[in-house]
Amino acid sequence: MASEFLPLDPARADETAVWLEFSVAARTHPTLAAIAAELHVGLRDISGRLLRRLDVDDPVATEHLAAVLDGLALNAALHPDRLDPDTVRAVLRHHVAQLPGTRRDGGADAPRTGGRT
Repeated sequence: MASEFLPLDPARADETAVWLEFSVAARTHPTLAAIAAELHVGLRDISGRLLRRLDVDDPVATEHLAAVLDGLALNAALHPDRLDPDTVRAVLRHHVAQLPGTRRDGGADAPRTGGRT
């Protein structure tokens, strides 16, 4: 689900380009700024929900995931020749796998058994 926010195909690349242009415009237009703030909060909301599905309930981890998604989207949109969809997916999987409470064997879909590290 987190990958829906990333430019992994032409349609999402177009959506990301619109989001970037909107974000720039929102810096100088108060009406757009309010909408941009809602989008900012919304991504963090969704990030938190995704993490709670992995039994991670931590506001810092939520902000970290949102920042990773923002950074991957920005860099994949600006440098698609250097950050291709497979690399974007691998970085996202790696990030999620590093979270306390998730498996570290390359899969991040199921919680680890045992205590947290």
